[in-house]
Amino acid sequence: LDHARDMVDFLEVEKSPAMNGYQLRALARGMPLPQRGPKALQPFRAIAFASRALAYLRLDAYAEAAEDAKAACELEPRYLKAWIRRACALAAMNRREEAQDVLKEALEKACNTDLLREQVCKLLVNLHNLVNVVVKPPGKDLPVIYKDSERPKKKKTWREVIAVPVAGPNGDATVSVPRHELRKFLQEDWKSTLSGRAIWAQTSEELFLVLRLPRRPKVSELRIEISPKHLLSLLRKKGVTSATQDDFDTLIDAKLLATVKPSECSWQLDQVGDSCDLHFSLRKHCCGMVEEAFQ
Repeated sequence: LDHARDMVDFLEVEKSPAMNGYQLRALARGMPLPQRGPKALQPFRAIAFASRALAYLRLDAYAEAAEDAKAACELEPRYLKAWIRRACALAAMNRREEAQDVLKEALEKACNTDLLREQVCKLLVNLHNLVNVVVKPPGKDLPVIYKDSERPKKKKTWREVIAVPVAGPNGDATVSVPRHELRKFLQEDWKSTLSGRAIWAQTSEELFLVLRLPRRPKVSELRIEISPKHLLSLLRKKGVTSATQDDFDTLIDAKLLATVKPSECSWQLDQVGDSCDLHFSLRKHCCGMVEEAFQ
């Protein structure tokens, strides 16, 4: 339907193109010229209107289909498909007498062979046999075109998270916790780990680790590697631009006692004043609580 509408708009051309030298000489000699300008586009416009009428028919928008098919018949009377689609739209609106008149007119204007006349006559007979049949209007569940109709939008389910303030190694920090795990999270105590350089907490689904960094680095200066059983975090030395192994200081090199899913883990930098914390959110592979998470 959108493609047919675009074609109809594209073919609305009213400006006649300029004549070339051959056409001017033919005009001066009185020779017949082919159609030019808007009239030459009428067959294409008829196809566009008939195509849009078919789209309206499939959407059960019979009034719009009949209007477009009528326009196609007026633009190109020899186009039989436009006559048939116009008759179908009228028959669907229980206007069978008008549909029969349309098919009879098609016999005169658009049927130039015996085969076409035979097919249209069969349609007339079938239409005449539908005298006692009443077509009901389409139900609300069908895709009928209405200007003011609005499709119900599917509600998106968002995983709401809450920033919970916690006490870090050298100050305050925040951790994002899912709402459905908030009560259990608040009941858990934060535990010190990695020789007191970090603190960690957990829910039944995630592990949270907060590490205070010695300075405020850029994200490009960090190298983080998370595997199911291991966590590694490196910080590039200050003033160093190369990326060799000796140019990094180790922040975390810990074994995970709870298996995690690396594809669902995340980390972020949280700047608090002049200091900076590195937050890890590690998704557990199996739900449950553990006594110790890092070694």
